[in-house]
Amino acid sequence: MVKHFIKLLRPEQWIKNLFIFLPAFFSGTIDHYSNTINLSIAFAAFCMLTSCVYILNDFFDIENDKLHPEKKHRPLTSGKIRPLVAFVGMAIIN
Repeated sequence: MVKHFIKLLRPEQWIKNLFIFLPAFFSGTIDHYSNTINLSIAFAAFCMLTSCVYILNDFFDIENDKLHPEKKHRPLTSGKIRPLVAFVGMAIIN
């Protein structure tokens, strides 16, 4: 079940959240310790927030996704993760 919950979070999409570091990189302040710590915390929080959005989206699209050849294998759509478990997980990570 843990494997399916991690898949539900879509960590492969988190790479896009690295854009949060770009302003500090281009301003030359990425090497300041406080900036790096704050940006890392913001990155982690943003990853958790986007994962919650993915879970909500999957929940609201369950019926449509059942008809899709690839999306029907997602954890919520396929029934590998129950909606209640997904919402409890969302509450914990958020």
